Amino acid sequence: MTQAGPLTRMQLLWCVVESIGPGTVLGGACAAALGGLHGFDEENVTVLVPPQRRPSPRPGVVIHHSARLGPTELCPVLHPPRTRLARSVVDMANWATRPQNTHAVLAAAVYQRLTTVAELRAATRTRGPIRQRNMIMKILGELERAGRSTPAKSARQ
Repeated sequence: MTQAGPLTRMQLLWCVVESIGPGTVLGGACAAALGGLHGFDEENVTVLVPPQRRPSPRPGVVIHHSARLGPTELCPVLHPPRTRLARSVVDMANWATRPQNTHAVLAAAVYQRLTTVAELRAATRTRGPIRQRNMIMKILGELERAGRSTPAKSARQ
């Protein structure tokens, strides 16, 4: 099927994942937005690829490598393939360039009732090497003490 005009966002996401090849999944803000997170939209498409893959750079695509892209990290039934919401949020927090952005994304995911502090902690523990681990765990402790560890409203994972 062909269409006149620009691609929809979903079509663009599919094109990026398919063009980069096997093992490619949406991650970070792209995956989190598909999981319902509001307020952190990015124009660029963020993908994760296995460490042995070396895709060529593409305009508008941010490529990260991850050795941890197994069943516990990925949404088993959602398409295009993507990381689970908690993993996506932890990645966003880890990649943030300012501490307030790290705090904002973690708090938003919990305040929007998309995930819980416990799920974010588990995703942080299983994430592997993570530059912002101490800061993320501290922020999650603050959110828990503030009473923001309530259950998510739905299982979008």
